[in-house]
Amino acid sequence: PNMWVSYSDDLKTWTDTKLLLEVKRESWYGRKLGIGATPIRQDNAWLLFWHGKDDTLDEVYSLGVMWLDLKDPSKILRFQKEPILTVEKDYEKTGYWPNVVYTCGVVELDGLYYVYYGCADRVLALATVPVRDCRL
Repeated sequence: PNMWVSYSDDLKTWTDTKLLLEVKRESWYGRKLGIGATPIRQDNAWLLFWHGKDDTLDEVYSLGVMWLDLKDPSKILRFQKEPILTVEKDYEKTGYWPNVVYTCGVVELDGLYYVYYGCADRVLALATVPVRDCRL
């Protein structure tokens, strides 16, 4: 359920595994954490879009962001306490697995981050956020 970081020189052998973030009971990421988008290098940090699942009966997923140290990505520099996107639309609420949004990838283009995210394990959606709003 937690988020870990490991290192590899060849993408076959992984070492130095460290706990990055643990679930926090009674929060929007109380049951499960995950990443899907590759971290984005900024001037002074790695920007990470990630998702969490709460520990309510509805098991609602949401998206968040955090900034990691450039030299040591096992250190969280800043953590967005509230989600940036949560289940609201019908296509996010109903599908193979209800109440799910999870990160799939992020692209930067013309001053925006295009955040691709899965919905209810059925469809893919797109949200945007200005790059300037995601600076550390």
